[in-house]
Order: sequence, then C-alpha cells, then structure tokens
Amino acid sequence: MSKIVSKEEQYPMGSGTLTIKVSLGDGQLGTTSVMLGNTSLGIGDTIDLTVGQTTELTHQTIYIESTCRDVNSSSDYTSVTVTFTDAANTKTYTYSEQAESSGGAVIYDLTFHLS
Repeated sequence: MSKIVSKEEQYPMGSGTLTIKVSLGDGQLGTTSVMLGNTSLGIGDTIDLTVGQTTELTHQTIYIESTCRDVNSSSDYTSVTVTFTDAANTKTYTYSEQAESSGGAVIYDLTFHLS
C-alpha cells in the first residue's frame, strides 16, 4: 500500500526565467511528473527543466507528483526535493516521509502556486 503526502505551497516569483529541479533522496528510486496547469512539462527519475519567463507564469500552478519506492534496505525513509530558481530567487522545498513497510511507496502530491 502507498502512503500519500499532499502539500500546497506558494512560490513568490522574481524576474527572468523560472527553472525547476526535482530529485528523490534517501537512496530510493522513483518517478516524478511535472505539470503547468494541464500541460505536462516533464517525466523522469530526476527533473531539471526551464518552465518559462516569470512574467508569463504569474498566477499559474505547478503540479508535481513523485512516487518514491522504498528500495534502500537500510532505511524506509523517502524524500523529494524541489528547487525553484529565477533571476531573483532560489527556494528549495524538501519533504520526507517513511514508507509504511519495506518495499512500500510514498506518493508526494505537491502543488505550487506561482505569485
């Protein structure tokens, strides 16, 4: 059975180009998908992408779903780190959760409102 972690955040944008990096930690494996509204921006085990100009992104929403599978035999903890960068700001969000059982999964359902 998978545990679901839902988080909602506000990202205060600066200027220039907005980029997003997403990585899974604690020696675990998984997949992440990133969407801007209803548009898919990328899917993979790690994400490093350019979203666009901040002036065009204000008041939009980024959705990130990361599924972390507990494959590390020494720990049931999982984590996902999301970093937003623009010309004025860099903000990192890290979430951590223990899988319910060895071999289990944690699904991180993350919503970021761009302001």
